[in-house]
Amino acid sequence: MAATDDNSAGLAIIESQGSQETYGIDDVIKGTRAKLAKVMPDRAILDVNGRFETLMLDGISFTKTVSMPVPASKEPQRSGPSRQQAKQSVNATTNPELKAAIKQKREEVLADPGKLTDYIRVSPVRNQGQLQGYKLSPGKDPQLFKQMGLENNDIAVAINGYQLTDMKQAMAALQELRSSTDAAITVNRNGQLIDVQFSLQ
Repeated sequence: MAATDDNSAGLAIIESQGSQETYGIDDVIKGTRAKLAKVMPDRAILDVNGRFETLMLDGISFTKTVSMPVPASKEPQRSGPSRQQAKQSVNATTNPELKAAIKQKREEVLADPGKLTDYIRVSPVRNQGQLQGYKLSPGKDPQLFKQMGLENNDIAVAINGYQLTDMKQAMAALQELRSSTDAAITVNRNGQLIDVQFSLQ
């Protein structure tokens, strides 16, 4: 998650020594001497003893130019359960107190992306090398996660209609969330698609 206005902010999920962790700027990557120096939309820059190395976003090939998020066409998911199977929908912000809490937490995360891990942890899910989505689990403060209608091990497959299995669409979805007033996360919960909706204003 890149913070476009602030080079000193951003988060990256990096796998090292068989485990995935979420790192903020200047965090040391577990089991290495590398530090996370910068997070860009399609890559992370690591500081390895004063030498910078590029770690590309999974699924994107290295280029010298940074791929910036652009509005991608929202496409139906090509494999796995179709969106028509999303028979359930949860609206987390029918409760005014929860709506206010989500708005406050969103502002905190936009100001300091490192706070995201207080509320949610995200890790990629693959099947035979193909990205299937992102497993969600509660962070250090699990209350908001549960109140939003999410459950541990939900697999997020789309945000606002953008498929998270397509890197360009996933980048566009994250960019759109910065200014969106509403969001819908489609999760695969034990084989059933569920739309978790909430207002961000």
